[in-house]
Amino acid sequence: KQLPKKKFINGEVFKFLGKDLRLKINISNTKKIYIKNNYICLDLKNNSKNNKKKIKKELILFYRSLSERILKEKTLIKSKKMNLKVKEIRVRSYKNRWGSCSSNGDISYNWKLIMAPEKIIDYVIIHELCHLIHFNHSRDYWEEVSKKLPNYRESKEWLKSNQHLFEW
Repeated sequence: KQLPKKKFINGEVFKFLGKDLRLKINISNTKKIYIKNNYICLDLKNNSKNNKKKIKKELILFYRSLSERILKEKTLIKSKKMNLKVKEIRVRSYKNRWGSCSSNGDISYNWKLIMAPEKIIDYVIIHELCHLIHFNHSRDYWEEVSKKLPNYRESKEWLKSNQHLFEW
């Protein structure tokens, strides 16, 4: 599946936590980006309004900062419930993965994960946290994931079927 390339224009739809938000570009004296109602509001100086590269850069920075805050918070809450210790939580750009867990306890996520519904984000977090128990994809590992998230297969399949929604 292939969606049309993003144009980074007024009114264009961007996903955030599974919801559709419309981009609203405003002319302002200050540069600011925020979510209000069902809009991602991007305040730019007049000379940047039609600068697609600038708009894309600002959106990526915004999404990355939201990803860092939300994914760290969710991971810490879930790791505490699972009685697991995460060393460090990072957000990165990955082409073909949603997250990774290193043998020393560092977890990294793809910043684009923040576009997915919360149920899917929770699956990826649980997936990575379970690697702190079983550092592989063995039967024991998947049983651990299943204990924490009995319907994980739905989320796993959703990610495979819908990864095209995350392309910019």
